Amino acid sequence: MTYRRVMRSRRLELYALLALMATSCATVDLRPDEAPIDEKENPEAVGRAWLAKAAEAQGGFDALKAAKTARFVFTDEWPGWLTRTLIRPWEGERMQLDARLGTDDGRVTFLDEDEGSAWGIHRWVTYRVDEDGRMTIDDVDDRDDGIAFWIPTTLYFATAAFRLGEASIAHFIGTRTIAGREHAGVFLSWNDAAPQDDIDQYIAWIDVETNILGWLEYTVRDYGGWVRGTMRFSDYRDVASLKVPYRLTIVEELGETEVGLHEYRIESAEVGLEWPDDYLYPSDRRATK
Repeated sequence: MTYRRVMRSRRLELYALLALMATSCATVDLRPDEAPIDEKENPEAVGRAWLAKAAEAQGGFDALKAAKTARFVFTDEWPGWLTRTLIRPWEGERMQLDARLGTDDGRVTFLDEDEGSAWGIHRWVTYRVDEDGRMTIDDVDDRDDGIAFWIPTTLYFATAAFRLGEASIAHFIGTRTIAGREHAGVFLSWNDAAPQDDIDQYIAWIDVETNILGWLEYTVRDYGGWVRGTMRFSDYRDVASLKVPYRLTIVEELGETEVGLHEYRIESAEVGLEWPDDYLYPSDRRATK
């Protein structure tokens, strides 16, 4: 599959149009109106403790570090015709994501249409591989915005329990019953808790009984201050020493199970694979996020 920059441009124009239409909407702020935690407690310490429990419930950081790499074969299903036509980033539905765990570096190989072609990102430099194996690496100052958004985003969600602790702000905000189960909420952001134009906010909802990450509320500042989403994590399975959610569903709101915008379905997962150095890192180029 050859990535069409014109299609990327049209999709970004669509996002820009939607953002323009929503200029009267206030910037989304995921902070709760009131902090339900006892003032005598430390909301940062409690929040960090819950994040540590969530990571441990999926195998723990030692297992993640030992695994080093992962391969996810997955589909990305978009039920709505309009969003599937205008927003869905890839034309095929079945793909393989190879990645260095704990990073934003990954390579998506297409397994359906134009089998063998790929997109990749390494150290925030993007590249494409056509079905004949010919590689095109973008200049540092001419990154492909579509690739730079979708690969790190897909990888981040698939490994969210291990990545959320990177936030510089992690405040426990109390518990809430979601779909009949009690969850602990942790608000997350970077630099400042208040909304920022280029920094996302999250609320992780962790099952109190199992410590498994069940839901994640998030903003998407890349496409407008008004954009927000909710993801449901389910169908956890053991993959070597790690536990991986095989269904990642964007839903309308907490507690919903019906697919909203789209749904990732992992078909298979492997960890600890070894590749030549230039497979995920085909050049020495480096850029900044």
